[in-house]
Amino acid sequence: MGANVTENHAHHDPATSCDEITLSQEGSNARVTLRGEIDIDVRPSFKRILQELRAVRGTVDIDASEVDFIDSSGIAVLGEIAHEHPSRVTITNAPPTMLFILEVTGLINMVRVHNPEGV
Repeated sequence: MGANVTENHAHHDPATSCDEITLSQEGSNARVTLRGEIDIDVRPSFKRILQELRAVRGTVDIDASEVDFIDSSGIAVLGEIAHEHPSRVTITNAPPTMLFILEVTGLINMVRVHNPEGV
Protein backbone atom coordinates (compact mmCIF):
# COMPACT_ATOMS: atom_id res chain seq x y z
CA MET A 1 0.00 0.00 0.00
CA GLY A 2 1.66 3.23 -1.15
CA ALA A 3 1.52 6.64 0.41
CA ASN A 4 1.65 9.93 -1.40
CA VAL A 5 2.86 13.16 0.11
CA THR A 6 2.94 16.31 -1.98
CA GLU A 7 4.44 19.55 -0.86
CA ASN A 8 3.79 22.61 -3.00
CA HIS A 9 5.62 25.87 -2.68
CA ALA A 10 4.27 28.91 -4.49
CA HIS A 11 6.42 31.97 -5.05
CA HIS A 12 5.08 35.39 -4.16
CA ASP A 13 5.67 36.48 -7.77
CA PRO A 14 2.63 35.31 -9.77
CA ALA A 15 4.70 35.22 -12.97
CA THR A 16 6.87 32.45 -11.51
CA SER A 17 5.68 28.87 -11.71
CA CYS A 18 5.11 26.87 -8.54
CA ASP A 19 7.87 24.69 -7.20
CA GLU A 20 7.01 21.26 -5.97
CA ILE A 21 8.49 18.36 -4.10
CA THR A 22 6.51 15.13 -4.36
CA LEU A 23 7.08 11.89 -2.47
CA SER A 24 5.48 8.63 -3.53
CA GLN A 25 6.08 5.24 -1.97
CA GLU A 26 5.59 1.81 -3.42
CA GLY A 27 6.37 -1.04 -1.09
CA SER A 28 9.72 -0.38 0.55
CA ASN A 29 10.90 2.02 -2.18
CA ALA A 30 10.35 5.76 -2.58
CA ARG A 31 10.45 8.30 -5.40
CA VAL A 32 11.03 12.00 -4.80
CA THR A 33 10.19 14.29 -7.71
CA LEU A 34 11.67 17.79 -7.71
CA ARG A 35 10.29 20.61 -9.87
CA GLY A 36 11.24 24.26 -10.26
CA GLU A 37 13.55 26.13 -7.92
CA ILE A 38 14.83 24.05 -5.00
CA ASP A 39 16.12 26.74 -2.67
CA ILE A 40 15.91 27.95 0.92
CA ASP A 41 12.19 28.73 0.49
CA VAL A 42 11.29 25.05 -0.02
CA ARG A 43 13.53 23.76 2.77
CA PRO A 44 10.61 23.33 5.24
CA SER A 45 8.76 21.16 2.68
CA PHE A 46 11.97 19.27 1.91
CA LYS A 47 12.50 18.62 5.63
CA ARG A 48 8.97 17.15 5.92
CA ILE A 49 9.74 14.84 3.00
CA LEU A 50 13.00 13.89 4.73
CA GLN A 51 11.01 12.88 7.82
CA GLU A 52 8.74 10.65 5.70
CA LEU A 53 11.78 9.07 4.03
CA ARG A 54 13.14 7.91 7.40
CA ALA A 55 10.66 5.00 7.25
CA VAL A 56 11.84 3.91 3.78
CA ARG A 57 13.95 0.75 3.88
CA GLY A 58 14.38 0.27 0.12
CA THR A 59 15.72 2.50 -2.62
CA VAL A 60 15.16 6.24 -2.96
CA ASP A 61 14.97 7.57 -6.52
CA ILE A 62 15.18 11.35 -6.85
CA ASP A 63 13.89 12.62 -10.20
CA ALA A 64 15.53 15.99 -10.91
CA SER A 65 14.49 16.30 -14.56
CA GLU A 66 12.38 19.40 -13.91
CA VAL A 67 14.77 21.24 -11.58
CA ASP A 68 15.42 24.79 -12.80
CA PHE A 69 17.71 25.78 -9.92
CA ILE A 70 19.05 24.22 -6.72
CA ASP A 71 20.99 26.06 -4.03
CA SER A 72 23.14 24.87 -1.14
CA SER A 73 20.15 24.30 1.15
CA GLY A 74 18.61 21.91 -1.39
CA ILE A 75 21.93 20.13 -1.84
CA ALA A 76 22.24 19.88 1.97
CA VAL A 77 18.92 18.02 2.19
CA LEU A 78 20.00 15.71 -0.65
CA GLY A 79 23.13 15.03 1.43
CA GLU A 80 20.96 14.18 4.44
CA ILE A 81 18.91 11.76 2.33
CA ALA A 82 22.10 10.13 0.98
CA HIS A 83 23.57 9.88 4.50
CA GLU A 84 20.41 8.25 5.90
CA HIS A 85 20.07 5.84 2.96
CA PRO A 86 23.66 4.83 2.13
CA SER A 87 24.09 3.17 -1.27
CA ARG A 88 20.34 3.33 -1.91
CA VAL A 89 19.87 6.80 -3.47
CA THR A 90 19.75 7.42 -7.22
CA ILE A 91 19.44 10.90 -8.71
CA THR A 92 17.88 10.70 -12.16
CA ASN A 93 18.07 13.31 -14.94
CA ALA A 94 20.05 15.87 -12.95
CA PRO A 95 20.67 19.08 -14.91
CA PRO A 96 24.33 19.99 -15.59
CA THR A 97 24.51 22.67 -12.89
CA MET A 98 23.18 20.22 -10.31
CA LEU A 99 25.74 17.62 -11.40
CA PHE A 100 28.48 20.20 -11.00
CA ILE A 101 27.36 21.02 -7.44
CA LEU A 102 27.16 17.31 -6.60
CA GLU A 103 30.75 16.89 -7.85
CA VAL A 104 32.11 19.95 -6.03
CA THR A 105 30.51 18.93 -2.73
CA GLY A 106 31.60 15.29 -3.05
CA LEU A 107 27.97 14.17 -2.79
CA ILE A 108 28.39 12.49 -6.17
CA ASN A 109 30.35 9.77 -4.36
CA MET A 110 27.40 9.01 -2.04
CA VAL A 111 24.67 8.58 -4.67
CA ARG A 112 24.18 6.90 -8.02
CA VAL A 113 23.53 9.26 -10.91
CA HIS A 114 21.42 8.10 -13.82
CA ASN A 115 21.06 10.43 -16.80
CA PRO A 116 19.73 8.24 -19.60
CA GLU A 117 19.36 11.12 -22.06
CA GLY A 118 22.89 12.41 -21.45
CA VAL A 119 21.55 15.54 -19.77
